[in-house]
Order: sequence, then C-alpha cells, then structure tokens
Amino acid sequence: PWDFAPRNTRGLARRVAVANYRDEPIPPEYAGFLCDLSDVTDGIAEELKADRMATGARERLSALARASSELPRTPVLSAEVVLAQMRSILADLLAVTGLDPLAATDRIPPLATS
Repeated sequence: PWDFAPRNTRGLARRVAVANYRDEPIPPEYAGFLCDLSDVTDGIAEELKADRMATGARERLSALARASSELPRTPVLSAEVVLAQMRSILADLLAVTGLDPLAATDRIPPLATS
C-alpha cells in the first residue's frame, strides 16, 4: 500500500498546479489539513525507518479522516479533486499502518453535502 500514497500525492500536486494556473480557488483550510497530514506522515516515516509498524499513527490518521468529511466543499472542480486526493492519501496511509485497505476506507466518513 505504501506506493499508492506517493502516487496520490503526485496527483494532488498536479491538481493544485492546475488550480493555480487557472486561478481557481482552493479553500485555505486544505493547506492546514495538509500540514497536519504531513506531520503524521513524518511520524510514519520515522517508524518505518526504525523497522517498526506504524500502528501508532492510526488514531491520528483516523481523526484526520473524520475531520476531512467536514472540510468546506466548493463548486470548483479542482478543489473537489484536491479534497478527494487528500482523502485517498488518508486511506493509503491507514493501510500502511496495517489496516486492510477496505477497513482503511471505512475509517473515512462520507463527505458533508452542504
């Protein structure tokens, strides 16, 4: 599952670049969310580097997964793609902590509709 997270991160970076090029707004809350996700990812990297399973990151990732369902929605396609990519990365990283990929997806609640 580890190889999926970098792939989805590249997709996220491409969409942010497209949004920037097209001058499409991305909610500022997404940047803060990505900083939090980055912090957890650093912890996962340290655990893996020490040859340990990164199960300790599971609860923080689950909390971020719950928070991701409350991030603002917009009618801008790029913003929605960025949101979807962030949530995909969460599922990927939850799988890195040892969860079955479907169980990882189950930790991410549906998006708020309004």
